[in-house]
Amino acid sequence: MHFQTRSRGLFLSVLLLAGSVAAAPFVREASFHRVFSGTNFYGEGVHLPIKLSVLSDDGKVGAFYGWDGQSAHTPYLFIQDFEATAPPVQLNLPVRAKYIDTFAGLAINNDGSRVFFVASDKDTGEDLFYRLDTSTQTYTLLLDTNGTTIENPNDIATDGNGDYLYYNGSDSGYKNEGDLWRVSASGSVAPQLVLSAASIPHPTQGFGRFIGKFDVSDDGNTIAFFLDGWQTDTETSRYDLELFVLTGGLGGSVKNLTDNFQNNKSDLRISGDGSTMVYIGRDVNGEVSTTGTWDWMTIKTSDNLNAQVYLEAGYSSTGDAPSLTTDGRLFLGKSNKNGTGDPDAYLIKTDGTGRLKVDTRYGTSGIDMRGGT
Repeated sequence: MHFQTRSRGLFLSVLLLAGSVAAAPFVREASFHRVFSGTNFYGEGVHLPIKLSVLSDDGKVGAFYGWDGQSAHTPYLFIQDFEATAPPVQLNLPVRAKYIDTFAGLAINNDGSRVFFVASDKDTGEDLFYRLDTSTQTYTLLLDTNGTTIENPNDIATDGNGDYLYYNGSDSGYKNEGDLWRVSASGSVAPQLVLSAASIPHPTQGFGRFIGKFDVSDDGNTIAFFLDGWQTDTETSRYDLELFVLTGGLGGSVKNLTDNFQNNKSDLRISGDGSTMVYIGRDVNGEVSTTGTWDWMTIKTSDNLNAQVYLEAGYSSTGDAPSLTTDGRLFLGKSNKNGTGDPDAYLIKTDGTGRLKVDTRYGTSGIDMRGGT
């Protein structure tokens, strides 16, 4: 469940949730604490946009990445210790790294001691997989893809301890290049194949083409993923995306959870205990939504096919992917009513019984919630 939020603003704010009363619906109070401003960072009128951010499960450590994309300006990775009074620690990237891949993003373990990312090699443009130890502020190169067939992961994740960095293969459209892998955080062993897309039967026909967005439970034994497209001996489709779950870890069983012939699914998350998934979709009773909005869907690992719960029609999900409590009861996400207006932050019950607006300001990017119940 340890994923980044993709932030496009100049300011990084952390949403703090405190206090509750036994009421229907549940009531929470929210406040904000600004930890960084990128305004005029590179000079007068030249700002540092925040591209990525992550927060540890215990809420004590955060990391964020910023760069304006200009070759004359240096990209930076920042570490924030929320128990300290000092400002964020500003780190240069590893010597070989040109920039961090914002498609793959950042991943963080439960206690915030390890942050993972994929960077572009300055000389070759190939991918370099790194671990950052936040206490010592040192980098470890886990995987150098120069001279290999590994390329362009578009998603990464880690388990609760940060023992492994999980990543998917290239979405090249070619057969047998869309698998799910993991590399040890020690960097001392070769990558392990977790799932082969071409070995998973697709509900439409044939076998899977590419494992797309995915998420990993705290113990690493449950992995939710989208199987993106199918392939046969004579045909390939890149636009038939369905939800699956792996239970039992490596060598475990794979179950298909959706079969609704539509490609409109995104931003998949799984709870730390592996019980509950949340994603964004346009599916209503097996058909694509006629409202044209992207809405929250939830489903349990134990559910049967097409048992997803469609949450509160009329609220369109926006911006960053949701984040769940460890037990999967609640998630934090952004929505706007009827697909119009500014996005607001909500606490939402995954069983569909209610939601609470916790922020009404525009641009609540970078919100995150981990480990709560």
